[in-house]
Amino acid sequence: MCYHSIMEGKFMEIKIKIFQEALKDKVSTNTLKSYTTILRMILDGKLEVKSKARHDQASAVLTKAKEIGLDVDYTLTKWSKRGDKNIKKNIIDKLIDNDKLNKILTACPNTDKGNELRLAILISYNSGLRLSEVLALKPTDIVLNGYIRLNIQGKGEKYRTTYLNKSANINLDNFNGFNINIGYVEANITRIALKTGINFTFHSLRHTFATTLLKGKVSLPKISKLLGHADISTTAIYLHTLDEVDDAMKNLGF
Repeated sequence: MCYHSIMEGKFMEIKIKIFQEALKDKVSTNTLKSYTTILRMILDGKLEVKSKARHDQASAVLTKAKEIGLDVDYTLTKWSKRGDKNIKKNIIDKLIDNDKLNKILTACPNTDKGNELRLAILISYNSGLRLSEVLALKPTDIVLNGYIRLNIQGKGEKYRTTYLNKSANINLDNFNGFNINIGYVEANITRIALKTGINFTFHSLRHTFATTLLKGKVSLPKISKLLGHADISTTAIYLHTLDEVDDAMKNLGF
């Protein structure tokens, strides 16, 4: 490795440290981890903006960096749906059916961390939670009252209620929270995708959940509330706080 590359790597780590120190008391631990991952990809020239969610994440990171006076040489272009015609096809291609799910679960490491990864995958597949939301789950966030209710702190530090599909028979009796982190999950998901030949990311689990609900006739506003979308539509903004499982969800096993 040349001297220039070594120095670039050191400068990148210094910037990341400055960023983390400046924000550690201003955002949640999981948000900071997500921001750090995005910042690292930006500085390393590996950021791919293929969705509005990723665009919003990158925009938030660049805004925070500017606020603390951190120089980040990156120009984020304005998001345009017309500029990404392949998004819908990309989502469809990465949907996960039961056969693919079983192959993915089988390919997880046979270790304690691997068991946690399996649980994280199952929870997201059956609830639509984001990776950061899954890993932030605590035993006190899970409420059993005929349904499996999850109290979630999502993006933007906003709280919402969602549900875990009962028909999945996920055992949470001894759940004490996750010890694995985002880096471990993403690295293993990449490895599993290569090993199984299945084109997917962890976020594909969330897309699959939403698609399953749509096919099951659950209303779009209900789905937007379950997923914690902030900008799905004007109608969704005015919905009442979600606190009940509706009939369409019951038919899907909630």
